[in-house]
Amino acid sequence: MNDERGNSASGEVSRRTFIKVLAASGGAAALAGCGSAATPASGDGGAAGVTLDLTQAANQSLTQTGGTLSLEANAVDQKGLLLVRSSETAVRAFSRKCTHLGCTVGDFQNGTASCPCHGSQFDTGGKPVKGPASTPLKEYPATLSGTTLTIQG
Repeated sequence: MNDERGNSASGEVSRRTFIKVLAASGGAAALAGCGSAATPASGDGGAAGVTLDLTQAANQSLTQTGGTLSLEANAVDQKGLLLVRSSETAVRAFSRKCTHLGCTVGDFQNGTASCPCHGSQFDTGGKPVKGPASTPLKEYPATLSGTTLTIQG
């Protein structure tokens, strides 16, 4: 017989309780794996977002125009984000979800990010430069204010 927490008299945890705990810890792990020093941000209307402090060492590649950074799964995108400092005042944020079949696109290397599944490549503007993908990566609104970058989902 189980108590209200799903524990049996012998101290075993029920399957339901185990799955709930596993799901909760998985969400925390995904947020922690958000790479860099990314923190959740609440935006207008409660939309999911991520905030980065560009003064932190893990994020400093975005302090220079042309710099790139990749984030793991986070509150904005479950596949992660590809970030590009496009000018002194702007950063662009793209989903790492390939527009061909949804695989996770790798980091930018020499100006392109490649999908390991079928070889699609995307430039730093999110556009496909090699197929089979034919549509650009999804772009998210990114706001740069001083050394704080906020990306909204």
